Amino acid sequence: MKNNQSKRFDDQAYIDAYQTRGEFPAIHQDIVAIIRKHASEPEPCLDLGSCISLLSIQAIACGRSLCVSIEGNREFVAKAVQHPKVIQKRLLITDSHRQDLQAVLVEYKPTLVIARRVFPELAARGMELVYTLSEMFSEFGVQKIVLEGRQATKNATNALPTADAEAEALSKHYTLKLAYKNVRLLERI
Repeated sequence: MKNNQSKRFDDQAYIDAYQTRGEFPAIHQDIVAIIRKHASEPEPCLDLGSCISLLSIQAIACGRSLCVSIEGNREFVAKAVQHPKVIQKRLLITDSHRQDLQAVLVEYKPTLVIARRVFPELAARGMELVYTLSEMFSEFGVQKIVLEGRQATKNATNALPTADAEAEALSKHYTLKLAYKNVRLLERI
């Protein structure tokens, strides 16, 4: 399938490009390349902060048997692209919703978590949430995390301003196996 080369984020344009021409956003190229090459096992995966689920669909195209698409934003969930092997879940990732996420992990048993620019958003609620997720993913059998961090900037104020900072925050339970541009492949220790 082709990639839409538009640099501007416009989820409706991405949806239209996928539905009419089978094109995926170019913004996913790097993370999809790592999933395809290093995390294409057929077990289920979880797309954390999935937005409109196009990355979830690409994980299926890479060989994953099922993708649980987790998104907290009601508007994104409402317009998410449907696929028979993608299960949409509207779920806020907070300490108070921990049991809901655990239930998803128990039911679907994902061995991969895909996290494109989501850990910095979660860190804005407190780093403890990121540490808790790392522990929970490890405890419930997630073998790999493929994350894509933000572009490094001089004026970053977020606790996780880069992919390396994200990998470090998860390092109690996951070790860095590969760095490619702003994508990091982590494996369970």
